[in-house]
Amino acid sequence: MEAVAKGERPPEEESTRRLVPMARGVGTMREMTRRAGPRAQSDLWRAAPPMGVMAWLADLYRPLPPAWRTAAAAATLGVGVAVLATIVFRSTNRRL
Repeated sequence: MEAVAKGERPPEEESTRRLVPMARGVGTMREMTRRAGPRAQSDLWRAAPPMGVMAWLADLYRPLPPAWRTAAAAATLGVGVAVLATIVFRSTNRRL
């Protein structure tokens, strides 16, 4: 935190140490919001729709450990965006 406050880049070990706990959190987010009730679910979707999508996708990979669910969800989202971009690109080039 001190490095960031000074405008410097934090040491590599400090920034990567937070990645796995955050990935675990996203991997269990849908489960936790379900337990918290419908209001928590709607708050998540209203406040952070991209996070809601990631949590929903991660929940589809439930047999995996939480951090792996997040990785699988990110990969799925990446492939989906790439496919969509390709379809849009090809359809706009056909019109020209």
